[in-house]
Amino acid sequence: MPRFVQITDDDDHERALERYRELFGSPRESAEGMEFRALSSAIQEYEMQRFPRVFAPTDAADEVEFMLEQGMATLEQLYPIFGGREPFIEFMTRRRELEDAELDALVVNFNTRREWLDKPSCKPEGWDDIAKWEHVPWRQELLRYMPVPAGAD
Repeated sequence: MPRFVQITDDDDHERALERYRELFGSPRESAEGMEFRALSSAIQEYEMQRFPRVFAPTDAADEVEFMLEQGMATLEQLYPIFGGREPFIEFMTRRRELEDAELDALVVNFNTRREWLDKPSCKPEGWDDIAKWEHVPWRQELLRYMPVPAGAD
């Protein structure tokens, strides 16, 4: 079990980043992988407090994306919270907002902050940024279930 990590100043932050780089790529369930995840959370917490305008997610979908990219959540864990793959895709593509129960479940199950998720996500362009999805592993899973955008061959 990794020890509790608390970063209180820039020197602690620098040491944590150095160790984070050393642990990058560690197997998820190993002691190093657990330490990596603990450091990731502590670094995120410190940076959000120290640089809130730079690091704050722009909306709830950005926070969920961060959780996926950092290995804090998996699609298999998230689908049930959203009521399945399709509602999750609608949320991640900003075609619908988080419901209160979903927001509560994300906060409780994934150690994230309510204020990071309690931001509007919908935007009219929806899936217009689909092209950037092909190089991100967790997004490849979703691409298989997304309709082809209008005008695409």
